[in-house]
Order: sequence, then structure tokens, then C-alpha cells
Amino acid sequence: QRIKENIFTNTKIFIISPHSRTLLAKVLAKSIANLGITDNNISLITADQLSTLLGKWAYEDDREVVLGETLSYEKNHFALTMSSFLEYLAYSGVSYQFLGFLLLLSVVALIFNILKQIIGLDTFSVYYPLLFAIIVSQMGYTFSLVFAALAVISVIVSNAITNRIQLLVNAKKAFLISMYIFLLLAAMGVDNVFEIGIFNYTIFQNSVAIVAIFAILFIMERLIDGIKFFSKSGILELFRYAVIIAIVVAIFSSRSLQYFLISYPDVIFLIVIANLLVGRYTGLQVVEYFRFSPVLRNISEEE
Repeated sequence: QRIKENIFTNTKIFIISPHSRTLLAKVLAKSIANLGITDNNISLITADQLSTLLGKWAYEDDREVVLGETLSYEKNHFALTMSSFLEYLAYSGVSYQFLGFLLLLSVVALIFNILKQIIGLDTFSVYYPLLFAIIVSQMGYTFSLVFAALAVISVIVSNAITNRIQLLVNAKKAFLISMYIFLLLAAMGVDNVFEIGIFNYTIFQNSVAIVAIFAILFIMERLIDGIKFFSKSGILELFRYAVIIAIVVAIFSSRSLQYFLISYPDVIFLIVIANLLVGRYTGLQVVEYFRFSPVLRNISEEE
């Protein structure tokens, strides 16, 4: 494009891929829109169909060969399905990764609904880890764990000082944020002076990172205030945190699941129905079977 401007308006393009049309139509939509390729000029073919295509070109003068599945992004082409609607959004410029992430969130919401309604985990143990897991999946483990450690230190130091000095709630929050920023800048300074290489500074070019940084602070503050450390209940709560974060990060890291949801986004309607069914569950939760196991044993013995 820098040497010579190429006009792709009437160019016939063949794409060889083992992936299905339902996936590639969304993955390629933004690039196709940027190139300005006209509709029905893109065909998806397999490796076997490539041999057929070359054979036709070798023995025929007419290059207008119709082979494979075609891609079309005309507005009147889209049917009233979730899949075609996502194709339209992707062609309009919405990243297919973003669309896949939203669909993954619906799966996570269903899993958390099951954990709450059927398994019996507390809501506190679910939604705060969800937010932290989203940060981990988007920012990486090093970023999340370093700032989580800085946040924990900030909360402990801030609580130790404000317990001796009586401050209003707003003043405590302001002091905590100031302490967090001070430790953050100090950590960056140490990292640069000693060339440790802990931080990936390209992340900070995106202002969204600030939201993640302060979300970690408030998550850690809620965690420390809500958990009694060095107790059985506190250890159990931390274990729940770790399990939930591991589940969510594994789901967000699953490319196969993301590609499946992008290919067949109509599954979201089944997820909605499943949420309604799980929400109406009124039986004993799994944790209650363990909690009331002595009572249930006595009942069976009496019978």
C-alpha cells in the first residue's frame, strides 16, 4: 500500500482455511471492511478445493470460478439470527475478540449462578474474584499479582496508621489511595534503578490500565476487611477465592470455547434459559449436605 495503492474493490479473493464460515465471517469482517472489497468477491475454500481451483485456471480462460462458500456483508443479507448480527457488528468495526469476551462472560455468569444457587458459595466469594479474574485475563499474571501485593501492603499500612489516628471514612479512603500511589511509584523507581524488569511499561500507554490498578486496590481492601486471616474460615475463604479465579481465568483463556461461542452465538439463548432454571432451584445446596451430614445421618439411623 505504501509503494502502490491497491484497489481491491473488484478483486476476487480466495481464503484457504480449515475453520468454518461462521467463525471466519466475524474474524475477517473488519479487515474486509478496511480493504473495501465488494460483496460476494471472497470465497472460503479448503486445501482440497485449492487443487480444483488451480486445475480450472490451468485449462480455462475464464477466471470467474465459483467455488467454496462466499462471504457477504450486505445489510439486506443479514438474517434475524445472533450469528448474522455479530457479523454485522464485526463488519462495522467491533473487535471479534471483544464480542467473544462478552459471550464468555455470559458463560461465566451461568457458572457463578450454579456456584451460588446449587453449590452454595457466598456471593462475596464470587463476584469480587470475578472482577480480579477479568483483570488477570486482560492484563496478565505479573501485572495483577504485583499490584495486588502493593494493594495489600497499602491496606495493611493504612489500617495500622488510621487505627491509631481517628479519621473520617472519606479521609481514610483518601489516605489509602495516596499510600497506594506512593508505593506504586516507589516500586516503579526501584524497578528502573535496579533494572529488575518487573513491569511491562507498554501496558501503561493504555489509560484503561488505571481502572484495573485501582480496581485491584478496592478488591484487596474488601478481601482483607472481609476475611479473618489465620482462621479456618479465613483459609476456606481464600481457597474459594483461588478456585473461582482459576476457573474464570481458565474460561477466558480457552480459545476453543471463545471460537465456539463466536461461531454459534445463538447458544446465549440457551444460557439465558439455563440461568432461569438454575435460579428456580430450591433444593438443598451441595455445601448443605456436608453441613447437615450429622443430622441426615441421625435421621437415617432412626428410620
